[in-house]
Amino acid sequence: MVPGLPASSTATLAVVLVNTENKPPRFLSRRYVGSVEENSPGLTPILWEGTEAPRVVDDDQGKNGSFELFLEDDGGAFSVQPSRGMNELNFALLVKDPTKLDYETSDTKYIEFRIVARETASVRPLSATAEIRVRLLDANDNIPQFSHEIYNVTLPEDASVGTTLVKIQASDEDSGSYGVVRYTAVNGPIAGNLRLDPVSGELTLLSGEGLDRERIPEYTLTVEARDDQGKGNRNMAEVHVTLADANDNAPLFLQPRYDAVLNPDMRNFYEPLRVQAYDADGPGPNSDITYEIVNGNYQEKFLIDSQTGELSLQAPLVPNPETQDHGLPVITLTVRAHDQGVPVRFATVKVQVHNQEYLNRSISFIIPLSVKKASERRQELERGFSALTGAHVNLHSIAFHNSSTQKSVVRCWVSYPLSSTVDLSNMDAIIRSMFGQDHYTSSKVESISRSSFDVVFWLLIALVILMILAILALFFYCCCVRSAEG
Repeated sequence: MVPGLPASSTATLAVVLVNTENKPPRFLSRRYVGSVEENSPGLTPILWEGTEAPRVVDDDQGKNGSFELFLEDDGGAFSVQPSRGMNELNFALLVKDPTKLDYETSDTKYIEFRIVARETASVRPLSATAEIRVRLLDANDNIPQFSHEIYNVTLPEDASVGTTLVKIQASDEDSGSYGVVRYTAVNGPIAGNLRLDPVSGELTLLSGEGLDRERIPEYTLTVEARDDQGKGNRNMAEVHVTLADANDNAPLFLQPRYDAVLNPDMRNFYEPLRVQAYDADGPGPNSDITYEIVNGNYQEKFLIDSQTGELSLQAPLVPNPETQDHGLPVITLTVRAHDQGVPVRFATVKVQVHNQEYLNRSISFIIPLSVKKASERRQELERGFSALTGAHVNLHSIAFHNSSTQKSVVRCWVSYPLSSTVDLSNMDAIIRSMFGQDHYTSSKVESISRSSFDVVFWLLIALVILMILAILALFFYCCCVRSAEG
């Protein structure tokens, strides 16, 4: 300090101007538009339209420039990341709940909501909002759905080529090409007989080969449909094909021919006479059989039950004295069996009706016995012939066979019953009984003796050859010894 001068000092003062005005956050765009594929997994980001990322800013300095982000009215479908920032922040929206993103159930195919930026440190926090529209993009997340899980089809077994069995229908809820359904395959035991139109879904018959209801009446097939114009998701449905009966079989008789014998009074048959036929077609008119006599109705007295096929006489037959066999010929009826289908199919069979003489025959037997021996064994021969023929045999004459003294011809009346049994397992006993034990044994002894003689003969020949060889060997040996001594 200098005496006499006033005291003084100098200082530098810095003045900081603080803006006390609090400004709200602001989005760089008042509306953001993005898109996301339906059913996208959690944390999938929304793709924004345009080149710039969505941004929020707050020009305030210090803590007044901090803010938080949250969504309103999005239904919990999305979340914002990051959710807090200061002064300036780029944000993204991520999928939070994939179930809220269903293109097919959304009427507008988009979701609209708001994003809010609100200050977190101000006494009186300010905020800003922006509109967001997220368009839902369709994904191929649906499979084709058939109008029926099982298609029941009835097809005539004789259906013509080109017949339409059924029109398969399937739809897909996806949009665009994803929802375009194509019918791609038919599989099953008769798939080769069918054609599935890929666009219309019509299932038509290409060939009727092998279709026989009587053999296989039903088939189960599967048809396949794919979306995305035949390249996408697939689904299958069943087609049950039932072959409807066609009248493609004619009746068939159980026997190639039927025979009957008249009673002595010619009023009926010894046994009931019934012709039977069956038809392989299915129950109904195609296999309902009706019988009728179409030819040979002798004296117009034969009747046939049209339903059962049983034959009868409505009156006794009248013999014709100008004919043999008690005045009645062998009567041959022609019976027809026809079904009720369209076209009508039929078959015929012959029915021969005999008089009593049909049961009796005259038969000549040639036997290896002389006339004398055959006469002596008359009863044995009758019993043997009866056993061999299954009939009652009466021997009425015996004669030489071609002037031979060792063979004879035995003529018999043979009366056949309606049924009989012939036991051939006891043939040797029957022959012995007919011709006698001596004849049967002598034949066997003669055969055995002749066989034994042949064996002895060849044994003798072999012995002679051995003896000759032995003599030659001895002679050769003697010659060799004499030469050695000389």
